[in-house]
Amino acid sequence: IQVPGHLEIGQSIKVPGKRPVRMPVESCAAVSTEAETSDLKLSEAKTLYESNRFQDAINMLEATLREDGTSAELKEFLITVYVGYSEALAGTGQLADAKSLVAKALVTFPDNRRLRIQSDLLARQVNVEQSYQAGLAAIKIADWGKAYNAFVAGLAAKPSHQGAKAKLQEIRPRVIEYFHRNATKAYRKQNMDEAISNWYKVLEIDPQNSLAKSNRARAIELKEHLKKLPQ
Repeated sequence: IQVPGHLEIGQSIKVPGKRPVRMPVESCAAVSTEAETSDLKLSEAKTLYESNRFQDAINMLEATLREDGTSAELKEFLITVYVGYSEALAGTGQLADAKSLVAKALVTFPDNRRLRIQSDLLARQVNVEQSYQAGLAAIKIADWGKAYNAFVAGLAAKPSHQGAKAKLQEIRPRVIEYFHRNATKAYRKQNMDEAISNWYKVLEIDPQNSLAKSNRARAIELKEHLKKLPQ
């Protein structure tokens, strides 16, 4: 039997006493066509992604995967687009839309590590934004203590938040006055713990505040003296 070293699609093998065996033209061609289509769609999706046309890229990839969901490369790039789009949305303040997008992606890819990390990151960003908005709302009603605590909480989660930094600096004199006033009231009522706590807040904001230093020291001394008095 002579077997050629290379078989072309449609070429037959001659075996004595048997019918020629022909390579399956249609099945091979179908596999080749599907692979070419997948590569073409991936290339188009990458072009859309690089042009910041995230939703168009998502629509194309999702449609392609509905027809043939076996391409690991298409799935991985779809996840890349989900993450990239959510970052772009978050960067323009559209945190709710970013969270919704990632939540939708997690329905399809529930165990994907990149999507879970992005979901956690967005949740922290939402908390930071909520703290910032709470601080702004507190300023409107002149609740300086609440405003200070809200901005500090936001900056603890995201130290680079420029809005919170600017507002904290803007309200600094009012916040110092607020905590100093509260400390003085508590001291006069001999509520030493509250007085000490409020002067400590002043020193958090202004570590060199000599008045807060001396008053806090006096409050600590009085607290110890009051402990020694008969109950």
